[in-house]
Amino acid sequence: MKSLFIKSVCMKSICLKSMRRFSVLILLFLTSFINAADKHRQLAIEYLEVSNQEAVLNITIDSMVNEITLQNPKANPQEVRSFFESYMGWEVLKNSMVDIAVNHLTIKQLQDIIRFYKTESGKVFADKTVDMTVDLTKIMALNMPTMQGPGF
Repeated sequence: MKSLFIKSVCMKSICLKSMRRFSVLILLFLTSFINAADKHRQLAIEYLEVSNQEAVLNITIDSMVNEITLQNPKANPQEVRSFFESYMGWEVLKNSMVDIAVNHLTIKQLQDIIRFYKTESGKVFADKTVDMTVDLTKIMALNMPTMQGPGF
């Protein structure tokens, strides 16, 4: 009887130790997974920063506001800007842009892209992207029919 009791206690002790080890492994796995996800998001944010995406969005809005107010002098520039910022401003789109980058680019790809943007050519490219966006939005505005709507 005594040996059965001792075996039972030992088995429970072994099971508890195994469960603790298993729990620690799960915790380490989850922590590693969360850290990898955090790193991926942090890299996506850095990519958006080094590629001047906020400036690109702001320039796009500025250009659209300018073109719309030129087409329709009665349009209130502040109302037009507010309209566009509410749908495509940096604060509205930043998290979505991070999600898109995370979904489409791996950690390694983001690291490579960021490394490029930190080179002299990458910095020039980021700056020129803003200029090219201005040119493109002017063309888009010219191709757009005259805006007819509230405040436009």
